[in-house]
Amino acid sequence: MRSELQEKLDQICRERIEESQRARMRDFPLTPARGRLIALQRALFNKNRRDCWGAVQCSAPIEVKRVIWQHEQEELIKDPRCGSDHYSLHVRRCMALGLTREEIENAQPLPSSRSAFYAWLYVARTKPWLQALSSSSILERQANMMSAMGEMRQNTEKWIKELGLTERDMEVHTANENADGDHSDMMAGIFDKYATTPELEALVLQGARESLEINRTFSAGLRDAALLLE
Repeated sequence: MRSELQEKLDQICRERIEESQRARMRDFPLTPARGRLIALQRALFNKNRRDCWGAVQCSAPIEVKRVIWQHEQEELIKDPRCGSDHYSLHVRRCMALGLTREEIENAQPLPSSRSAFYAWLYVARTKPWLQALSSSSILERQANMMSAMGEMRQNTEKWIKELGLTERDMEVHTANENADGDHSDMMAGIFDKYATTPELEALVLQGARESLEINRTFSAGLRDAALLLE
């Protein structure tokens, strides 16, 4: 049975998903230039996630450090679901779009992306660990809910159809889709165990809401920049 806190976190995600569906990236045509921009910014997003999860681990209790360590082993070293770390899958998609490894490694964030990355990292480094953990984990909870709605599969099919990519080129989507549910579940019990007062629960909910607000900035900036390209 899901706890009241879990239901509240789900509701925060549902509200954000309903809002985001009014301006989805899959509602405009992809071009090679747009694909390269989105793929590069998503690769940078993955790097920022690694920084944030490392910062959260630093301030968390040892039991929670172990859970985050397991989480990051799959992200950074090898996810048994796909046989690869996740950043390498981002690189694969970028290269399938014609980018060189040097271009990928030297890519710079859009101003909106940089603002979002700084904000997420600020929360991860400076806020109470429960709030910081919620800020990082809510993104996976939302992604898992969107996958259950078929959003990820539809997005994958769009990239394949409009840019001529293959399923293997788009494994970054399927790997994340398969992992996000497990990763979200890994954190759920932590909140139920540690958020034992109204004040601590409020930190968890605040971290979730603020993180999804930051994600709104990241997504809107990426969408606007992509629409400027032919």
